[in-house]
Amino acid sequence: AMAAVDSALEDYNGYVREAFEERYNIPGDITVDRVYDPDTMDLSLISVPSYVHDLLDSIQGKVYIYTNSTEKYANAIMDFLGLTDHVDGTFGTDSLDHTRKPAKRSFDLFTQKTDLDPAKTWFFEDSLENLSMARSFGWHTVLTTEFLSGNLHEKERQELSVHVDRIIESLDELLPSIGP
Repeated sequence: AMAAVDSALEDYNGYVREAFEERYNIPGDITVDRVYDPDTMDLSLISVPSYVHDLLDSIQGKVYIYTNSTEKYANAIMDFLGLTDHVDGTFGTDSLDHTRKPAKRSFDLFTQKTDLDPAKTWFFEDSLENLSMARSFGWHTVLTTEFLSGNLHEKERQELSVHVDRIIESLDELLPSIGP
C-alpha cells in the first residue's frame, strides 16, 4: 500500500487522491481518510523548531490551519507538536466538502467558515497554485521555500511576485520583523 502511495505522490505531484481515483477508482474522500489517518502513523518522525512556538505566540489575531489533508490528521500533528493552543481552528478537506486548495470552492468555504478580512489575512504556503488563488481573494501571500526542491534564482523570484507578496526560506526569518 505504501508503495502505491509513494508512486502516486511522485507521479501526481503530491496529489494522492486524484491518483487513486484515476488508477483504482477509489473515491477521493476514502483515500484521504486512509492516507491521512494519524492512528496508523508514527508521529515521532516529525518535529518543529522551537522558534515556531515563539512565532505563533507573537501573532496578534487568529491563526488557522488550512490543509489538503483531514482535520483529524492536522489536529493530531498539532497536538503531538504542542501547537494546539496556538491555533484558533483547523480546516481540512473533510470540513470543506472534500474540496482542496487551489480550488476556488475550497477557498470560498474556508473564507465563509472563518469570516476572514482579506486585507488582514496572511497566507503562508509552499504551493504557487495555492498562493495564486489566495491572492485572487485579496489575501497577503508568503511563499516559504524551505520545502521546495532546488534554489530560486532571481529571475524566478521576480516572476513569482505576481503570486506572492513575500518569499522566505524559513519561518524563522519572520521573528526579527515581529519584535518582542
